Amino acid sequence: MTNVPPLGRWASRRLSRAVPIVRSITDAQERSASPYLLGACPVCGEATVFFAGPGPSQRESLLCASCVTTSRYRSIALGVLRCILELAGVDAPSIAQLPERARRSLTVLDTQVPFRYPPYAAYPIPEMLANRSWIDVCCSQYEPEVPWGADLGPGTTNQNLEQLTFADDSFDLVITGDVLEHVRLDDRALREIARILRPGGIFIFTVPHTRDQQDTIMKVLVHDPENPGADEIIGVPEYHRSPGAEEGGSVLSYRVYGTEIDDHLAALGFAVDYSCSPRPEHGVIDTELFYCRLGTVAR
Repeated sequence: MTNVPPLGRWASRRLSRAVPIVRSITDAQERSASPYLLGACPVCGEATVFFAGPGPSQRESLLCASCVTTSRYRSIALGVLRCILELAGVDAPSIAQLPERARRSLTVLDTQVPFRYPPYAAYPIPEMLANRSWIDVCCSQYEPEVPWGADLGPGTTNQNLEQLTFADDSFDLVITGDVLEHVRLDDRALREIARILRPGGIFIFTVPHTRDQQDTIMKVLVHDPENPGADEIIGVPEYHRSPGAEEGGSVLSYRVYGTEIDDHLAALGFAVDYSCSPRPEHGVIDTELFYCRLGTVAR
C-alpha cells in the first residue's frame, strides 16, 4: 500500500463525504497521497475508501471513510457474518445489510460497547446487530467498583470475564476484541466463555499474539491467583488504550499469546480456525481472527 496512484474522482468523492470524520487531517493533498484501498465495507456495506489514518498500524488505522471502522473491527465483522450464516442461514455482505427477519434468533455477548471516536475509530457493530429483532445483544464493561452483573446502561452490564454472571448456555456468539491480553486469569475467562456458550456456539476474538513461537510471552507473572498484590511485572509495564476512551482509559497488558492458545482452546472443546489472510477488498490487512466453534459434546 505504499505506492498507489492518486485518488480518482470516485474515491475523492468518498473522502469528501468523510471530511467531518477526518477533520484532524487538514492537508487535503497529503490525504489524497496517503495509502488507500478501494472496496466494500463489511460493517456499513458502503463502497468506500480504506485509508491510512492517524493510528500506529494498518490493523488499527486502516479506516473506512464511511463508518470509521478499523481493519480489526472489519475482521470481527467478517467473523460475525460467517457465524450468522452458519447458525441462522442468513447470507449478507455486511452487518448493515442483514435482513429484518431470519429463520432463527441469535443471542450475542460483545465485551466492547459501541462507540464513535473520530477520527481514530468507531465500533458500531453491537448496535447495528441489536437493530435486528432476531438478534439479542448484550454488551459488557469492566468496572471493578460496581457489583458484577449490574446494569451500566441500555443493553450493557458490568462483567468480569473471570466470573461471568450469565447462566450456562446463554449465548450463540461471544466476541472479545483485544481483551484477553488484559485479563489477569485468562484460563478462568476462557472457561467462563465456554460455559456461557451454547454447544455449537461461536467465540470470535482478536488479540495481540505471535505465530512464530508456541509459548506465550508473559508481561505480568501471577504468583497467587487469589492475591493480585503478589503479581510481578516483568520489565517495563505495558498499557493499552481502552477503545473509545478520549482521555486516559489505559489498561495493563498481561501477555502476548503464542500458538499455545490454540491448544488451550482445543482442550476446552473449541475447534479453532485461525486466519490472518489479507482481505483487501474489505480493507482487512495484517489483521487476525480467531473463529472458534464450541463442540456439541457435553462439557
